[in-house]
Amino acid sequence: MKFQVRGLPVSVLFAFAALYMASAMPAQDKEAWWSVEVEQSLTSSGKNRAELENALRAVPADQRVGMAFLIANMPDNDLRSLRADFLLENVALAYQARRQVPWGMKIPDAVFFDNVLAYANVNESRDPWRKEFYELCMPLIKDCKTASEAAEILNRAIFPKLKVGYSTQRQKPHQSPRE
Repeated sequence: MKFQVRGLPVSVLFAFAALYMASAMPAQDKEAWWSVEVEQSLTSSGKNRAELENALRAVPADQRVGMAFLIANMPDNDLRSLRADFLLENVALAYQARRQVPWGMKIPDAVFFDNVLAYANVNESRDPWRKEFYELCMPLIKDCKTASEAAEILNRAIFPKLKVGYSTQRQKPHQSPRE
């Protein structure tokens, strides 16, 4: 004997119920591609979780590892405050710069993530500095054959161009590039 409800087999009703429940699931449960470490950071992000998830969902596939690295390693204050557009621009420009110079892809991922992709070093202001510096620096180094050559050119050209000099008398020890 087959069970039926209002003329439909119960198995069909269960199939419809399963489809309905799957479609009602929150988007993050169906589309999440990131690691447990990233999920732990999202859990710590409080009301800013949606911003970080937006960044994770919008980042191009070839930049996902970098975005995941940033979010998994962010200080708690950044987890609770940084916006998706800030992160997406930062990641896109870092990868663009890496691809644009002949030696960029020779930089090991661990070095790239920690020293190039990072939007900050310590507790300095979280300024959107990368686009300005990309536009300032890339024309100077785009033809350099090595990272050492690029560093040498930047060290010679940038300080005079920006009219800044290193000083221990600065207002605070940790300053963003804009500061």
